[in-house]
Amino acid sequence: MRNVFLYSTIVIFLQINFAFGQNKQILSNQDKIMDNPFIQEYHQAYSLGDDKQKNDVRRIAVDHLGKVWAGTKAGLFTLDQVSGEWKAMLDSANQGPVYDLFVDSKGIVWIAAWNGLFKADNYKTTKIDITDMPVAAISENAGKLTIIGIKSIWKKEGESWTKEELPYSRVVRRLIPDTNDGYYLATGKGLYH
Repeated sequence: MRNVFLYSTIVIFLQINFAFGQNKQILSNQDKIMDNPFIQEYHQAYSLGDDKQKNDVRRIAVDHLGKVWAGTKAGLFTLDQVSGEWKAMLDSANQGPVYDLFVDSKGIVWIAAWNGLFKADNYKTTKIDITDMPVAAISENAGKLTIIGIKSIWKKEGESWTKEELPYSRVVRRLIPDTNDGYYLATGKGLYH
């Protein structure tokens, strides 16, 4: 029994020495081979309530005034920074799944929802009458807003919208601008450009 204790102590001592030796080597080479570690100082929880659908947050955005927007399975909400409470930004008839949020170069918040497209300007939310179908993704490139829905692509120039048929997968997940007035489109059937 005494030998087992002695051997265990020696093994633990060697493991500790080895571990500290490794740490010294890593720390001495830190600038050469490692990034500095990220340290999270705190986490602030912002529950949207007891409803599971409200807490199923799909997209977040921060507008040009610092207001936090949350698109959830239950609808669109903004965070009151003073009270810490969430306020519904769509009326009860329009509350439902929000798929994307986008803040354009003018500070307007665009909302891709289950029943069409909305915009929020100065915290007043209005429906844009281009479709009643679900809108999946929103992006802007060179000042032109592009909206992707189930079957169509809408492009906004000035105050007018043009519509094109969606020539590929209708399961759109994300729309990202490239550097040449085009877009990358992530879908359920691959990546398109």
